[in-house]
Amino acid sequence: MKTKHFLATIPVLLLSLAARAEKLTDRIILRWEVGYTKEAGVAPLLWIPAAVPGAVQLDIARAEKYKPFYYAENWKDYLWMEDQYYFYRTTFDRPDLPDGNRLHFVSLGIDYEFEIIFNTEMIFHQEGMFTPVDIDLTDRIKDKNQLLVKVFPVPKQHSSPSDRSQAAQVVKPAVSYGWDWHPRLVPLGIWDSTYLESRSLAHINDIRIDYNLNDDLSQADIDLGFAGTDLVGMQFKWVLNDASDKEVLRSEGRFEGDLLTLPLVLKKPELWWPHDHGVPYLYTWVFHLTDSTGRIVQDIKSKAGFRRVRLVMNEGAWDEPKGFPKTRSVPPMQLEINGRKIFAKGTNWVNPEIFPGIILYGGIVPIRFPHFCYKRIKSGCFSPGTRVFATCCIVWIFHLHPPVDIIKIGIVSPHLNSF
Repeated sequence: MKTKHFLATIPVLLLSLAARAEKLTDRIILRWEVGYTKEAGVAPLLWIPAAVPGAVQLDIARAEKYKPFYYAENWKDYLWMEDQYYFYRTTFDRPDLPDGNRLHFVSLGIDYEFEIIFNTEMIFHQEGMFTPVDIDLTDRIKDKNQLLVKVFPVPKQHSSPSDRSQAAQVVKPAVSYGWDWHPRLVPLGIWDSTYLESRSLAHINDIRIDYNLNDDLSQADIDLGFAGTDLVGMQFKWVLNDASDKEVLRSEGRFEGDLLTLPLVLKKPELWWPHDHGVPYLYTWVFHLTDSTGRIVQDIKSKAGFRRVRLVMNEGAWDEPKGFPKTRSVPPMQLEINGRKIFAKGTNWVNPEIFPGIILYGGIVPIRFPHFCYKRIKSGCFSPGTRVFATCCIVWIFHLHPPVDIIKIGIVSPHLNSF
């Protein structure tokens, strides 16, 4: 069937299929405990070990021998946990920092509204589980330090009815408030990687890779963008290697400010394809930041792929069937990848665990149904972010519903690396 381009199409896809960036720095893993109270200003009387990442409900269930929430109607025993305040607590001694380094507290995800309290001082407040936390603690460090994360009760637009309408004003998976296939069980707590990090004062915060493929897909015009702190005079090297680890593109130079964008050209790029249509080809890129003496102060490593995706109108799609008896309309549109029309056969993806902190993302890839090349995140579900995208980019096209800007091009940071 012939196609014609639809003027309101998805833009030509400038998608960087990047895995979560691996940042090679010194990290300090913390041991946590958690306590809870009914009143915000009352300190917990009991502290129990906390698994991070995880959820407060799982910590309480483990410590107090609750029956599994997934069996029968045991989930009802967890409902009281919605309306408590939770305090994560950890302590650490003053770390031995290299000259010029700073100590940062980093968390990739805390659910949902919370405060950070460091040595009795409230230093940070946030509402939202998907925005990472990155706080410089250096000037507040003592010989002995205590870090508290105060998590507020489950957010609810109204007290009743107790259903998913309570989630109307929050960015949390609405399914956890009760759905046809999901019990009422709303996660809270530190759900993603959380640690202290020794970091050079001069460091990269974000690397952005945007690209356009030309009409015959023989060239990728790349905009390579850097953003960081105290970068003036620092030297950098960015190298793109193919799947055999052979260098195919390089850029290096010296920063004259904290922002830099470089135009690059990659000739004859290997294209990413969904499985059953070709090789889901991924390049590896490596970034080095060095000081004036040549000492490496930051390394970042990740992956990127090149593909063009268009949503195109099928010929005749504008014309409804005329006359009687009527038949069905022509399917109005379909996906075109790298110039080839793809039958997007797939399935919904629903979060395989109630608690996002314990989802094992690596187990998703082997689930290859015959000829499936498309997965859609079901409305109201947990949006898995980069870990699922990074895992699934070797197999599938991925779609979020309701639509989220996954067509936004590779924002690659040391902490978050989103498509």
